Amino acid sequence: MACPPVEVTPGVFISKAEQYCDVGCVNIWATDQSNTPVGSWLISVGLSSDWSAAAADPQITFLFVFPAGVNTLAEMKAYLRATTVGDLTAGRRSALQTRLDNLGVPRTDFTLATPLSKVFRRVVGFLKESDYRWAFDYSIGGDG
Repeated sequence: MACPPVEVTPGVFISKAEQYCDVGCVNIWATDQSNTPVGSWLISVGLSSDWSAAAADPQITFLFVFPAGVNTLAEMKAYLRATTVGDLTAGRRSALQTRLDNLGVPRTDFTLATPLSKVFRRVVGFLKESDYRWAFDYSIGGDG
């Protein structure tokens, strides 16, 4: 997911998506020297038993929708490596293209044969195109 950072207490930030993750969440974002997020969005990879509230949140952009049974990092990696842009339904492919365009992520070299792992790496790479520090944050079961 792509979403904005949210300040929960002075100087403490989480991703907007993390508020909906009841199983766990990993965030990738750029920060300045004081660990304050820079930029208007970050990437969250999370698990939830129910995404309906997050899907209704206009600040959350779902980049990938994983099929049932994909619950671990290893399963996510395997799915992203094995699935191509062409494997997505026309509707999912169109939605992904629109979301990438809205985030400003270049995609002109993507074809139907492009693996989703390349798309994911491009999103992360686009976010990282700055001279900022990088923070990787995680929580398990909402423990922060």
